Amino acid sequence: MKRKITYFIVLLFCTSLYIGCEKIPNGYITDQIIYYANPFTVIGGTTIYSEAPDLAGSSTPVEFRIVKVKNARGEETDELTKPRVLSTWNAPFDWKNDTTLDLILAKRQDSTVVTMQILPKSGQLLFTESTKDVEAGLYSISLEMTNSAGTRLFEDVVGVNIQNISHKNITLNQNLSKRTDTGYGNNYPDPGGEGGWIGGFDGQYEYRHDPEGENLIELIICDSQGNPFNWKTKEIEPREGLDLSVYTPWAEPILTDTSIIYTYPFVPFPFGNAGNYNVDYQYYRINAPYVHRSGYINGLWNISCLIAWEWYREGHWQMIVKWPNTTRNPEPVNPPKLEE
Repeated sequence: MKRKITYFIVLLFCTSLYIGCEKIPNGYITDQIIYYANPFTVIGGTTIYSEAPDLAGSSTPVEFRIVKVKNARGEETDELTKPRVLSTWNAPFDWKNDTTLDLILAKRQDSTVVTMQILPKSGQLLFTESTKDVEAGLYSISLEMTNSAGTRLFEDVVGVNIQNISHKNITLNQNLSKRTDTGYGNNYPDPGGEGGWIGGFDGQYEYRHDPEGENLIELIICDSQGNPFNWKTKEIEPREGLDLSVYTPWAEPILTDTSIIYTYPFVPFPFGNAGNYNVDYQYYRINAPYVHRSGYINGLWNISCLIAWEWYREGHWQMIVKWPNTTRNPEPVNPPKLEE
């Protein structure tokens, strides 16, 4: 009996010694992480972050590293990771005080940065404006994640779709407002109800881009037949402080018979928000005597144009807008005034 007890104690001691020598895992690392936006879309020439991946319960903190990038042909490439020269802001744009081109350019500096990098603690991918020089297409990213439980490789875990988009149309919309000249605004009935606004007439546009041309944005606004309104004679005019000139204070816009022309220094453009608006909309008004909206009294209604674009490539841009159901009046039309 004593011999059995001694044997049991020795066995228990050896088992404890073995367990004590064996390395016990510290934490947990999953064999699968998930990026829910997959593939993740990047418009070339913009700065954007991806979402952070779902770590599926892995122990934190973690650290990520990019292992390799493959193009749509399955070939390894440095197209997303190689350094490129990029001009970036070193101070925020201040639309009230940055009123000369020298002041704005003083806030810009050239540096060499990688096109894409990973935030090591979160797994988010950061893409810089130098993506404008990246070949468009679908790329796959392989990552390595390390935590207290070890290191794991995730092959082709997230796709990145680089889109070579030269510009973006944010909105095109118009509203009708009754002219406020004496004898017009108060006497005519208002089909738009109190306030005089009728909205929702979306325009159509086309663009022409010369990448070798001077950095100009030429805006042409037309009726439904393509007849341009005259900026010189104020058939159409910008609403003060609300047009693109807010972003180009160093130069007055050029007015022609058919267009308003702005100069810009670099892209993406516009940069930052301006005025009391948290979106980059521009406002213009076709004055009532020069436009007839179908179904409304000719010469009574102004058309207020709401426009917003972003440009990602330099050069000369022509943006041509046509408003449906509108006709340009070659000569000003004034409806009869009504008696009070």
